[in-house]
Amino acid sequence: MKRYHCLVRSLALEVILLAALATTACGKGEGKVSGVVTYQGKPVSAGTVLFVGDDKMPARGPIHSDGSYQVNHVPTGNVKIAVLVPPPSPAPYTKDPQRPPPSVAIPPKYMNADTSEMTYKVSSGSQTHDLKLK
Repeated sequence: MKRYHCLVRSLALEVILLAALATTACGKGEGKVSGVVTYQGKPVSAGTVLFVGDDKMPARGPIHSDGSYQVNHVPTGNVKIAVLVPPPSPAPYTKDPQRPPPSVAIPPKYMNADTSEMTYKVSSGSQTHDLKLK
């Protein structure tokens, strides 16, 4: 009988530990955000989109030549957004596949999540959020 009680206690402890672990592993949740980045109505053709949550750890994704982007593993909740673009190339652009397309110069405020004034509330799962820079 004593062995039975030890087994029951051990199983109960394992269930409690697994439940605590599952709750901790789920954390706050994540979302996947995609959209199009434009500046003055034209697609931004290169760069990176950053989403910065309360933990200050950025989730990032590249901007493609058509202005589209996708950022995976964005923490749920309110985030600040920054758009980083390389400086425009002074050399004329050629259609060389090894060279990235020329970028657009955007106002410096958009390159910092604290000054961009762009925010978004991320929910779990996939969502679309276009970034219209002015």
